[in-house]
Amino acid sequence: MGKLVGALLGLGLGLAVGNPLGAVLLVGVGLLAGHLYDDLRPLPAPSGPDLTADTCALLLEVARADGEPGREELRAVREHFADALGYGPQALGAVRRCLKAQLQAPRAPGPAAVALREVLGGAERLRLFEALWTLALADGRASNAEVQALRRVAGLLGIPAEAQAEREQRSLQPPAEPAGHASYAALGVAADASDAAVRRAFRRLAAQAHPDRVAHLGRAEGERATLRFQELERAYAEIRRLRGR
Repeated sequence: MGKLVGALLGLGLGLAVGNPLGAVLLVGVGLLAGHLYDDLRPLPAPSGPDLTADTCALLLEVARADGEPGREELRAVREHFADALGYGPQALGAVRRCLKAQLQAPRAPGPAAVALREVLGGAERLRLFEALWTLALADGRASNAEVQALRRVAGLLGIPAEAQAEREQRSLQPPAEPAGHASYAALGVAADASDAAVRRAFRRLAAQAHPDRVAHLGRAEGERATLRFQELERAYAEIRRLRGR
C-alpha cells in the first residue's frame, strides 16, 4: 500500500512541474519511500478482539493451573503475542487489558478452544500448543497440574496425540548446558563474571596447581598437578575464545 501511494504522489509531483524525466525520477523516489514505509511500520494485529480473548483464555488456563500466574508466566503470555503473532504496541495494549479482565473473571477454555480450532490451521494450532508449553515452563518446570491443563487444552484444540506425547517427552529432558559451562565451573566463576574476575580466578588456581609447588612430593603428585594445571589452562583459553578475546 505504501509503495502505491508513494508512486502516485511522485507521479503527481512530476506532472505538476511539467518535466517527464522528473516525473519518472519522482515515481522512483515515491516507490522507495513507500517500500521503506511498508517495511518499518508496525505489523497490525493478525486477529480480532475475540480471537485475542480466546487465545488469552487458553494461555491463562495453563498459567493458573497451579495457582495465580506469576510474573514470568504473564511475561511469556505477552511475548507470545509480540513475537509469535507480531502484535504491535497498540494491539499489545489490548492484550494487557484482556489479561487484566480475565484474571478477574476467567473465561471458559472450552468455547475459546473451539473458536480457535475453527479459524486456525493445523500449523498455527501447533505453534499455539508450543507457546502453551513455553508458558508452563516459564518458571523452570511444568507442574502436574499444568501438564493436566495442557492435555485438556490440547484435546480441545485437536492437537494429535503423537504431537502431545513428543512435546511432553521433550519437557522431561534436562536443558542443554550453556556454552563453556564446564570451563566456567573449572575456574569456579559464573558465566556472567567479568573478564577481570575470570582472569583473577585463573591466576589464583593456576598458582595453586602449578607443578613446581609439589615437585618435592614425588613424580605422582607432579603428574597430577600437571594435569590440573593443563585443565585450568584449557578452561581459561576456552572462555577467552567464547568471549572473542
